[in-house]
Amino acid sequence: MSDEPAGTPKSSSGLWIAWALAVVGFGATAVNWNSVLTEGTYYVSMAAIGPFLGFLGLAMLAAPRTEEPAGKPQGMRTPRVWLGRAMLAMALLAGAANLAVMNGWVPGFP
Repeated sequence: MSDEPAGTPKSSSGLWIAWALAVVGFGATAVNWNSVLTEGTYYVSMAAIGPFLGFLGLAMLAAPRTEEPAGKPQGMRTPRVWLGRAMLAMALLAGAANLAVMNGWVPGFP
């Protein structure tokens, strides 16, 4: 049994992965937008996957995995699960919106 209180992060490796995902995702999005604005071309897969990875990294930072307290499992009713679902939906919407704007489906944008 561990001396750490319940709710503490499992390890710091998950936080490094979360930071890496956020930096790589938003960095890829920035590089793609630079390409759109300067050359007029972009990578379709990077337009959708970049924001998705960035928001996924933010979701992992916002709700890190923790040691579950002993007892009855809470299932899908915990706030952490709902936060994860909301962040996943935002990540998917961010990727789709970024792709739509870069593709010219939104009037008034490149």
